[in-house]
Amino acid sequence: MTLHTNTTMHPKQQSGAGTAGLPGLTTRCAFYFHIHASATECSETLQDQSIPCQAFAEAMGWKFEDEHRYVDHGRFGEKRPALKTLTRAAFTDPPPFQVVIVEDFSFLFYDTTALSQFKRMFTRNGVRIVSVSEELRRCDDGLAAKVFERVEHHAFAMMDPKDRARLERKRRRA
Repeated sequence: MTLHTNTTMHPKQQSGAGTAGLPGLTTRCAFYFHIHASATECSETLQDQSIPCQAFAEAMGWKFEDEHRYVDHGRFGEKRPALKTLTRAAFTDPPPFQVVIVEDFSFLFYDTTALSQFKRMFTRNGVRIVSVSEELRRCDDGLAAKVFERVEHHAFAMMDPKDRARLERKRRRA
């Protein structure tokens, strides 16, 4: 696995806090998911968000741990305890991660002004918020190919074993 190091340094990082931007240290990330689906669709919706986020982190060489996977359920406007917990974690000194990955910024806020303020607040503390959909629109083809390859791998691994075997037989015949 390739280690990704970010070369831009936040003032807090220059003074020794945090690790993003310091040569030779791995960038750590957190995931935020917002599920506003019914209980029966919940696990599918979580997978739909988590697979591309995890694939993007892997393609970037960023380290992630399950303890920094924040999931909120319910409609926007309702209380979002996981977002509050994520925010508290981002403002510890030093933060346990340097990047927060969301599948799309709309899972954080629909209001672009609120989103900008939220991102600016995190950036001041040395934590970037990254949207997989935005990054894939702007990135080079090599990174996009890596991400899509990993998404395919994760999706294949999560398939029902019978469906996976059928697909494998089909691929061999082709």
